[in-house]
Amino acid sequence: MSKGLLHFHSNFSYDGHNSIQEIVEWAKLEGLDFIILTEHDNDYDTEKYDKYVKECSINSNEIIIVPGIEYSFGLKRHIHFNVFGVNEFIKTNNSIEDLPRFLKYVEDKGGLSILNHPKSITKEIKNVDFSSLFGVELWNTKSDFLYSPDPRTYKFIKRKLINKAIFATSDIHKIPKKIYAKISSDESIVDTKSVIDLIRERKFYCVFEDKKIENKYNEIKLSKVMLFMAGFHQKVYRVLRNIKRTLGLNISTKIVKMIKLK
Repeated sequence: MSKGLLHFHSNFSYDGHNSIQEIVEWAKLEGLDFIILTEHDNDYDTEKYDKYVKECSINSNEIIIVPGIEYSFGLKRHIHFNVFGVNEFIKTNNSIEDLPRFLKYVEDKGGLSILNHPKSITKEIKNVDFSSLFGVELWNTKSDFLYSPDPRTYKFIKRKLINKAIFATSDIHKIPKKIYAKISSDESIVDTKSVIDLIRERKFYCVFEDKKIENKYNEIKLSKVMLFMAGFHQKVYRVLRNIKRTLGLNISTKIVKMIKLK
């Protein structure tokens, strides 16, 4: 048995709060076996990447730390992919046009790529060649609601990514005080390679609260009623948020967050 986390940012990301050592100490208390870090690529170069990989290696004695990067694409750099299992910082111009080449390069190097929180970018990437993509986040509990994946993501996967590995993550930027999505497996792991192989061979499933999320689309069972309610809930939240931002009306941040159930 083994369990761990994917999509976790340390202070090697510009918006990460905790050092890798702090994350390791927390992971030990949580009974985790591995963590796949996915640091933002914004200010990375080969020198910083090498320093980051070395820090991961130093802290992998009790908890296996897999160094990964969350690469960003598009004019606003809002299309994100987690990449791990590649022993280099990959150069890209971060354009949507470069995505097929980038994903093929990751695949050829033996790495794994995962499309993150695609709910709001499905129109922008609908024509991208995803043949070399390994997986996709069905459920990102940071940006989705707590009781259901976003229906836009579900429809996009069904239409375009039905054969890709399915993940649920919590996109962590600070050691969490509440429940988070985990990766679980009946397989044991001994090093970074065994963690990557476990994911590659799909010998895992994800868990959030009491929900088990299988790694294959055709094995996932989601309530249509809950998907509808999640979509309705998202719209209510976005309306309140936009009213607050655009019109400056007195809708407190607390109320907006309550509506999001966060």
